[in-house]
Amino acid sequence: MSYSIYLIQSTYHQTPAHLDQLAQLAQINDVIILMADAVLWANDPRLQTFKQVYVLNSEALLLSVHPANVQVIDYPQLADLILQTTTCIRLH
Repeated sequence: MSYSIYLIQSTYHQTPAHLDQLAQLAQINDVIILMADAVLWANDPRLQTFKQVYVLNSEALLLSVHPANVQVIDYPQLADLILQTTTCIRLH
């Protein structure tokens, strides 16, 4: 399976612009990983079209409501995802 990973690691105020970029760049099967303040945007409708949206378990505590399409992973699982792809794009 070929996919890209998009690491969205931005401030709260920068995240909407990065989600707009993501909507233009990413494919439905790409992996989206929200980190830092970007986790607070996990309920954003722009993320609903993606099948693989993740947050790290250490940052999942920032979620007041856990969206059904967002999976919680740990650092070893993140490393596994990164090792399975040749393209990793960081939006920060």
